[in-house]
Amino acid sequence: MNFILGLYALLTTLYPTAYRANFREEMLDVFQEALAEAVSRGSTQVWCLLLRELRDLPGALMRSHVEVIMTGQNVEKPTPWRGVLVGVIPFFIGGLYLILGEIPHEWTALENSNLAQIVDTWRALSLWALLLVPPVVFAVAWIKSFPRWSYPFISLGTLMALYIMVASTPGLTFFGYPTFGREMWGWRALVPFALAALAALLILRSAAPLITFFRQMIEDWTLVTYSMFGILPLFVSIAFDEMDRLYSLYFMVFLTLVMLVFCVAYLRSRSQQSRVVALVFGVGLVLLITSVGTKLYWSERSWIALLPTIPGTMVLVLVFFSPGILRAIIRRLDRKESPVS
Repeated sequence: MNFILGLYALLTTLYPTAYRANFREEMLDVFQEALAEAVSRGSTQVWCLLLRELRDLPGALMRSHVEVIMTGQNVEKPTPWRGVLVGVIPFFIGGLYLILGEIPHEWTALENSNLAQIVDTWRALSLWALLLVPPVVFAVAWIKSFPRWSYPFISLGTLMALYIMVASTPGLTFFGYPTFGREMWGWRALVPFALAALAALLILRSAAPLITFFRQMIEDWTLVTYSMFGILPLFVSIAFDEMDRLYSLYFMVFLTLVMLVFCVAYLRSRSQQSRVVALVFGVGLVLLITSVGTKLYWSERSWIALLPTIPGTMVLVLVFFSPGILRAIIRRLDRKESPVS
């Protein structure tokens, strides 16, 4: 019962701050009474209560956020559109890499078609962009004290560098010059980030923005989840590896659109609650569609086989939102330990 109450209390953080200030305690009291009554009637009534709350939650959240927006109670300024345009770059490049990697061989093998060469060229360029753009933006973000739009670049660039460290890239060229063939990249994959950090230090002559970087994540846990949101293009690429390209291509297009849309929604949000909602839908949709799409492929379109994917998907969602869950637990413990006046 305590676990269910704690989970409900966590879900109430999705409501706008002004709305929670007026109604949160009342909502918790009403739910606690309803839960106690359901427990006394048996587990079936408890499940009915939970399902009813989950059914009504999206509509209630939407109404509360619309009410707050219409009454002008939001005080935060959204990220300017110039920052938004920069912020979508990792998802645009990542999506381009995903889509080009799934162009069917049947399309590129058409007679009198230069599509294969075009695809190979742009896929190589998008791969180089995934390696080099995040370090460049990291340097710019350092100089600008790490604005909100910069966080996905850092996570994607870091994970991409770590991935390339243990990978070889035969056939990959950089402006006509071949890379290391079948030799592992090793420490050389970290050179772009090292140079970017050195350049930022030389220009700014201060490491203070790094303190700002970590302080902002402590103050707003959604920045941590949003940063992890940046690794989703690489996650999707690995998940759909070695599948029929004509099957996975449509998933790549749709997932790219999902990431772009909810990246914009997050950056243009005017409150932390709105940012949480954008992340819940963005992360949830990408993980759910990826799990369903890959499982259907390997299980030969058996819908029954989807059931085992639910726990794994839920675990992944919890990992992405672990900063928020941890923050809620800490606040709850602080309230219990604070003396009653």
